[in-house]
Amino acid sequence: MKIALRSYLQRGEEVRDDPTEEPGGAVDELAADLAARFRNDSNLIFTNSRGLSETLADKLTNISKVEKWPRNPFRIHHGSISREIREEVESELKEAGKRGLPVTAFCTSTLEMGIDIGAAKAIGQIGPPWSVNSLVQRVGRSGRQEGQCSILRGYALDDQPVPNGEIEKRFFPNLLRFCAIIELTIEGWLEPLDEDDWHLSTCIHQVLSILRQTGGTTVAVLHRQLCESGPFRAIKIPEFLRVLRSLGKLQLIQQMNEGTLILAPDGEKVVEAKEFYAAFQGTEEYSVRCGEDEIGSLPANVVPPVGQHLVLSGRRWRVLDIDSEQNSVFVEHSQGYTKPAFMGSGGFIHNRIAEKMGEILAVAPPMQYLHPDGRKRIESAREEFHRLELNERNFVVSQNGIQWFPWIGTRALLTLVTSAKVAGIEVDSGQFHLTFPSVRESDSLFDLLRGLVEGSFDSVELATHLPVKHFHKFDEWVEPDLLDKVNSERVLDIKAAADAASTLLGQSSIG
Repeated sequence: MKIALRSYLQRGEEVRDDPTEEPGGAVDELAADLAARFRNDSNLIFTNSRGLSETLADKLTNISKVEKWPRNPFRIHHGSISREIREEVESELKEAGKRGLPVTAFCTSTLEMGIDIGAAKAIGQIGPPWSVNSLVQRVGRSGRQEGQCSILRGYALDDQPVPNGEIEKRFFPNLLRFCAIIELTIEGWLEPLDEDDWHLSTCIHQVLSILRQTGGTTVAVLHRQLCESGPFRAIKIPEFLRVLRSLGKLQLIQQMNEGTLILAPDGEKVVEAKEFYAAFQGTEEYSVRCGEDEIGSLPANVVPPVGQHLVLSGRRWRVLDIDSEQNSVFVEHSQGYTKPAFMGSGGFIHNRIAEKMGEILAVAPPMQYLHPDGRKRIESAREEFHRLELNERNFVVSQNGIQWFPWIGTRALLTLVTSAKVAGIEVDSGQFHLTFPSVRESDSLFDLLRGLVEGSFDSVELATHLPVKHFHKFDEWVEPDLLDKVNSERVLDIKAAADAASTLLGQSSIG
């Protein structure tokens, strides 16, 4: 596998408001690099958000016009684009080798696996993926032809650190995480298979699907099929019955006199809806149309007002009319521009990735795949890491409070944050550090750490304090206390949080 990783810096506060409008900024530099490296072959370029895919596709379209290319090979493929357009892109990718016409598609996870689109010459990855498994899956889509190897071209976008600014930004967190994921890929490490079979949302989806398929069945058959011999082995009869009772209370299913479960009228409406078979969380969508052609769709909460602009399917549009009854947005071609209004989806970062980030700052691996700019930034991050003596202890005390770098994953960080809030301690969370701004006399923090180490915090009780509890499509149909139990296992990581607390307690005195 051949790997190259470049680093770009977004400059200034206004960049975060609209990075695409800064002339000569990081995104423009990135687009120019993509134009040079991905124009002449068939490739896939993954991004972590639909908005960035749209932005880059738009910029490549402009570059192709300015440079007067005979043909623009860049396409776009994501879940908010109409099925017809996605299928056209898939067909172009599949036929590219036969026709000798290169095609490069910007995509999110839509082309990560499953869809046959032929062999890609190289894989681009804009921003670090959330897992090693995801990177390996994506890179595996290239180098499939005999005599070829997989090629990864990665790009990290970070904010420009400023003097006396956030410590975390001085470590170039996106570049650092990308390096950690690449290093673990080279080592052959992968996240363990998801052993959490407490997927009640998916279980509900399967219950409704089976009732639709069979017309009705018994509780015993459902449990045996889904739990005893199926994928939901952690769900025992008591929890399974609670799920069914909840569906009954919501009038989605009903039980006949002889005991057979069937779909209730409201349940029939659910399974007949076109969005039912998508297992991920759905939101109300508006169809975007130009004349008779459907361009794609937008979540209802990001539809622009009439007269404003949007970018979709890599092209610019102006909103002519909005039909709320038909959930439709009517547009026309436009030269006007506004930043795409998609939000990127987040993910859970494994403890090992965060740990590897700390290791890279403490002990320098070779990382020959880094572009010189990226190498300089990692060296700068290491110098800052050692200057702050984070190689000897994982906290910094300043006038801003205590900044703690425990090098743990997303779930463990969320556990620490939730525990602190339950204990009444003010805490702010970065990508991989915590700040306790009001802790001057550190007794309260030490009490929190000791409580975690001694097991004073119950994970289910902590889950009741999570600000967001609905992580999956049908979580809203699960009884609140049962959902808290599920979230305590799939969202929180109290063991890793306790281990981090023990490490901090074992270090020198704070404050």
